[in-house]
Amino acid sequence: YLRRWALPAAAFVAGALLFGGGYLAGRALEVALPATTLSYVPVATERALEAFPAWSPNGRQIAYSAEVDGTFQIFTRDLNSGEVHQLTASEADSLFPIWAPDGDGVFYIMSAGAQSSLWVSRKAGHEPVLIAPDVLQAALSGDGRRLSMVRRMDRRLVILLAPSDHPSAARPVAEFPGGTSAHLRFAPDGGELAVWVASGGRGS
Repeated sequence: YLRRWALPAAAFVAGALLFGGGYLAGRALEVALPATTLSYVPVATERALEAFPAWSPNGRQIAYSAEVDGTFQIFTRDLNSGEVHQLTASEADSLFPIWAPDGDGVFYIMSAGAQSSLWVSRKAGHEPVLIAPDVLQAALSGDGRRLSMVRRMDRRLVILLAPSDHPSAARPVAEFPGGTSAHLRFAPDGGELAVWVASGGRGS
C-alpha cells in the first residue's frame, strides 16, 4: 500500500545524469534519513497492488496505479476526504502517472506487451486522449511547456524533447545504445533533465 512520509528539512540530496545546455553530467547520490525523524500516514490500503504515486501540484491529491482484475489502472485520491476516482478502464496496464502542472489532468503510460504510448486523462468519466505513440517514459516541465519522452529505436533508447502542445515535433537530445529502460525528471526551472538509464542489468 501507499504511505505518506514526513521528512525532515534537507533530509537528502539526490542526483542522477543531468542533461542541460547540451551536455550530460554525472552527480553522486547521497541519502541520509534518520529513522527517528520519520513518520507515515497510510494513503491507499486496499488489497490490490498499488504503485507509482505522484503528488498533485497543489499537494491535495495523489495519483497512482492500482491493479484491477489483473490490469493496472490510474486512480486519484483526495488526501483530505479520502475520495477516490478511477481515471482509466483500459485493457492494458496504465502506469507512471504524471500530473499536468495546472492539476487539470494526469498523463500516464499505457503498456501493452512490447507496445507502449503516452496518454492523458483530464477527468474521471471522460475518455483518455492519446498524446504520442511508442513512448516508454515521459516527463513534463514544471511550467507545462516542455515534454520529454523515451523511445526505443533499434537497439538504443532515445531521449526526446518537444513542446508539450506539439509532441509530434519531438527532437532527439540523447541516445543510449543498449539501454533497456529509463526514467526522466525535469529540474524545477525546466532547464535540466535528470535521466536514469538501465543497461546490461545496471542503472546509472
